[in-house]
Amino acid sequence: LPRLTRPKSKTRIGELPYDLGGKFSDASAALTGFPSKYPNGNFADNAQYWLGEAHYVSREFGPALKAFEQLLVDYPDSPKRPHSMLKIGFIYDENGQKDQARKVLTELTGKYPKSTAASLAAKRLKRLK
Repeated sequence: LPRLTRPKSKTRIGELPYDLGGKFSDASAALTGFPSKYPNGNFADNAQYWLGEAHYVSREFGPALKAFEQLLVDYPDSPKRPHSMLKIGFIYDENGQKDQARKVLTELTGKYPKSTAASLAAKRLKRLK
């Protein structure tokens, strides 16, 4: 199983699942301890996001939700916040929790109206009506 050491760039963290041949379960295992090991590192928020993403694409919605919510708590200034909120809304939708999905996605479009995540949230909100 790969170990993730202090990366040299945010891009390298995001490429980890692909470096492992699309084995997102291996990527999530490698990323799991990174944010706690380097909580004040330049890339901790990015690692936290990609941990959630690795779980999300594997349809492991419980751990994905936890990872995305943790990013919102631990990294209030992270540029990954809009996309984390988007994925939280998507997870609620996937789990049949339509009211919670609408709430999170609506909040996202209000807080980050010019973001790509807000545009994607607006599309999902139309589908949820």
